[in-house]
Amino acid sequence: MSTEFRLKDRYLQDFMKTTEQDIEELKNDNLQLIQKVKDQEAVINFLRIENKALLPLYTATIPKDKSIFFISYLCSYYKFSIEDLKSGSRKGKLPYCRQLATYFLMKSFEWTRYEVKDFLQCDRSTIYHSVEKIEGLIDVDRIVLKDMLAHRDWLRKLNEINNES
Repeated sequence: MSTEFRLKDRYLQDFMKTTEQDIEELKNDNLQLIQKVKDQEAVINFLRIENKALLPLYTATIPKDKSIFFISYLCSYYKFSIEDLKSGSRKGKLPYCRQLATYFLMKSFEWTRYEVKDFLQCDRSTIYHSVEKIEGLIDVDRIVLKDMLAHRDWLRKLNEINNES
């Protein structure tokens, strides 16, 4: 065998060896990544189960004429005006506040999407997105859950006042 062939053969053997090592490293990295994803899924499922236990469905409906009290409360809670809420601004907590308002108007006050659309001056896809976003966040985000519990309690008080009148 010529020297040139031996050099090529050694080069190919070294290349093959490093390629096999790289493949093994990638397999190990892939297994670690899969384990991390499984761990995250377990945490998310745990939070969903726990949050559902903490947030029973509050199904009492409140008359629509009481909704302005809730909107005023929500705006003062997040330190916005009703005009800010109706604006299209996406700064700070304003979109979150608007999503919460949409969610509660639809779920607790049984507003139609057209009524919410007219009040908040937005399109109906924004309304659907807002409700779905809040429903999704309730399952996994503790801050949203805390806010929802606080707002739900305020709604209960409003409903009790409504029933006493």
